[in-house]
Amino acid sequence: MAPPKPEVVLPLGWECLLSAKFDTWYYHHKESGKSQWVPPEIEEKGDESSSPPLKKAKGGSGDFAAPGPHGGAIHEPSPLEPLRIVAKHPEPSHKSVWFCTELMPNEIIREIYRTERVRDAAGNEHKFRDGVNPAEGMHIYNCVRTNSLTSTLEVGCAMGTSALYICQAMKDGAGGVHVAIDPNQDTQYKSIARANISRAGLDDHFELIRETSYAAMPHLLRNGRKFHLIFIDGWHTFDYTLMDFFFADLLLQVNGLILLDDINHKGVQKCLKYVRTNWPHYEYVADTPAAATMATFRKLSHDKRDWNAHVNF
Repeated sequence: MAPPKPEVVLPLGWECLLSAKFDTWYYHHKESGKSQWVPPEIEEKGDESSSPPLKKAKGGSGDFAAPGPHGGAIHEPSPLEPLRIVAKHPEPSHKSVWFCTELMPNEIIREIYRTERVRDAAGNEHKFRDGVNPAEGMHIYNCVRTNSLTSTLEVGCAMGTSALYICQAMKDGAGGVHVAIDPNQDTQYKSIARANISRAGLDDHFELIRETSYAAMPHLLRNGRKFHLIFIDGWHTFDYTLMDFFFADLLLQVNGLILLDDINHKGVQKCLKYVRTNWPHYEYVADTPAAATMATFRKLSHDKRDWNAHVNF
């Protein structure tokens, strides 16, 4: 039996819809494509979340709607309910997370954090580095499993801890395939991620692309691939991070999530600031268990900015 519909007065353009998955009501703004769990506030000067009307341009055959960015068409977003962001575990700044086995959903993950060692395909041991910590990993796991996400992408696989969390979430939940991009997996990282995935029995949920992100992501785009969640943890200069985010936006479905790791690096910080000030079609989700080191974004709609849009950052 559905819960009673909330009796709230909504701003113009908003509607209250029932989430069949979570058995609760949420609020959707049709024009902007934004969805949220809490009721929107009514502004005296109008609903600020509304998108401005599409500008018209003069042409030889009369008025026409200017095309969207990247040469694409203007998309009408569908009323998607917002994804759940689970916050049940401590911030990664707490040293105790390295000993919280409840943040480690399989034995391979527990072994890596307990011993601080990893093994390659030949069985040789290496010091564990270049991976997420348990709080970050569990945040990713919860995003995937709670929302039954079945198509995910990762830039920068390294030793495979993030991939282990994502693939385990798929195995424990709705299934699916996680795609990891890493040109250094067989060289610098000695196929350690691939070996960890196999040892955990997660091969059916894992696909590895041994290319750079700037080569692999356009190829995925041309092939029509779409993803529900994209985890960015690649080269940390501003230009590479922004490029990864740019292509992630094109590959991500509306209402999908982008998780940007290592936000305390200066180049990544600069990219984070640009996205938060210049990409209104994304919502920054600040209240997450990994917020100190990882930014979480929800895609509200397709990009509707004017061709010359810019906000100083």
